Amino acid sequence: MRMNKGYSNPRYIVVKSKDLGESFAGETSIHDFSGGRISDCCPATVLESGNATVIIYRDNLDGNRNIWAGISMNAGVSFNKGLQLDETNWMMKDCPAHPPHGIVISDTIYSTFMSSPSDTAMVYLGKASISGLKATTNPITGNFTGLISQNFPCISNSGDAAALAWEQTIGANHEICLLFSNEITNGFPKTYEKVSTGLVSNVDVALGGAHIYIIWQDDSSKNIMCRVGSYKETLTNQLLAENTTIYLQPSKSKKYFVVDHTDISSCLMVDAEGKEYEMDIKCKKSGCRVYTEELDPGTYIVRVFCKDDKIYTYKYEVKGDE
Repeated sequence: MRMNKGYSNPRYIVVKSKDLGESFAGETSIHDFSGGRISDCCPATVLESGNATVIIYRDNLDGNRNIWAGISMNAGVSFNKGLQLDETNWMMKDCPAHPPHGIVISDTIYSTFMSSPSDTAMVYLGKASISGLKATTNPITGNFTGLISQNFPCISNSGDAAALAWEQTIGANHEICLLFSNEITNGFPKTYEKVSTGLVSNVDVALGGAHIYIIWQDDSSKNIMCRVGSYKETLTNQLLAENTTIYLQPSKSKKYFVVDHTDISSCLMVDAEGKEYEMDIKCKKSGCRVYTEELDPGTYIVRVFCKDDKIYTYKYEVKGDE
């Protein structure tokens, strides 16, 4: 975050390194997408997936503290679009220093954050399309008997498998909680797992190699704790684990989609059984058309192979005639 003298004009500055931090490219400033300004005491989260770079932050529009995203589709060179991820409309005069978190899978941003539009601070899950569709916001658990507050949610994924973790207080007891879904588009289960209780805080979660890693701080023992779980990876999990996003635009005719890239060497569509289909492609200066009219309706993983040796993946629904 950068400010002028007197803490005026707060904005986030994003810089990118392509050599593991040996050097950084020029600065890009993110602010004012809502017409207000950013909340000047709240950390932000930067996500990157393929040619998409997303910064998730808490905004301040005349005291409205919703979560927003600044979106770049050119790998962070410029952020030309802002998107509201949070519909809770938390009004607060003072700046809440409670950071958001998120992941990007195909065209979808999943964001987690604390909000307190009522008397109880709770954790929420937001879902929005990078292409600009309106976000939806839902409480992760909702309010229940005995709940005092929830905070500091975090989310991680491997492909479309995802895990959510957060802290909550019930009476005088603190808890570390976990939810897991092997297919995030189907949502998370209603029942969460209580990982630890007591003087616990600072939770984080990560997925990889068909394992779930949840880490937290235990102030009673003065230790950092880790618990490891496992799950069965599906073919979709494995193919999307590359998590490299490129923007796809379905056509109104449903006969093709447009890939926002002109240097494509080939494209494969992989069905739920793992069968691969080589696709017909026609490229112009504005992008490449990939024709899908020969495919049966269903869910496919798109694998776009580019001339720079990068592979972009995307989950795509081929629809039949309605």
